[in-house]
Amino acid sequence: MCLPEFLLRFSHRPRPHKSYNRGCRDKSTKATEFFADIAAARREEAGFGIGARVMQALFLPVVALSFAAAPVVGQNFGGRRADRVRHSVYPAIGIASLMTLVLTLIAHSAPATLIRIFSRDARVIAFGSDYLRIVSLNFISAGIVFTSSSVFQGIGNTLPPLFSSLTRLILFAVPAMLISRAPGFEIRQIWYLSVRSIVLQMCVNLLLLLQELRKRL
Repeated sequence: MCLPEFLLRFSHRPRPHKSYNRGCRDKSTKATEFFADIAAARREEAGFGIGARVMQALFLPVVALSFAAAPVVGQNFGGRRADRVRHSVYPAIGIASLMTLVLTLIAHSAPATLIRIFSRDARVIAFGSDYLRIVSLNFISAGIVFTSSSVFQGIGNTLPPLFSSLTRLILFAVPAMLISRAPGFEIRQIWYLSVRSIVLQMCVNLLLLLQELRKRL
């Protein structure tokens, strides 16, 4: 017998005084709701954790591509081969976009299948699927951000991606604090806010990268 059921049954045991009996029922009902909320929160936390790990696993090929772009760009930039630098940058961003598009389609169309590999709990699967479906919308933007940041690293100027990261952090953290205190707050609002912020970071990164390439090459 689980603890909430035990408390619920305990509240129905006979008591000598009517008011005392009612007070016990009220307290036990609150306790039952409290432990039920804890169990639900743990399932949601588990769904979020599984969804985050699945997302990280899906993104490993894109991270590997971005790490490979930095030395290729750096070698050609050091050799003053502007044409090869451009031929390294644009294909890297294109490949990253294509890879993340495929990952987005997979995660957005069948998130429950990915979560079900690690859990059979219906609530865990539902919460993790919602997280993966929403967060997958920023896969393409995140892939471009990773790759363009590696290009900056190869060129030898990491201040632009640092600026874009700080911009995203500010534009995400401040609204997230305000939204979390508003009535009717749901965690999904934070996920959508994260998607919007990383799209903005992608745009800033690309603009700074184009400016850097014109100036350096």
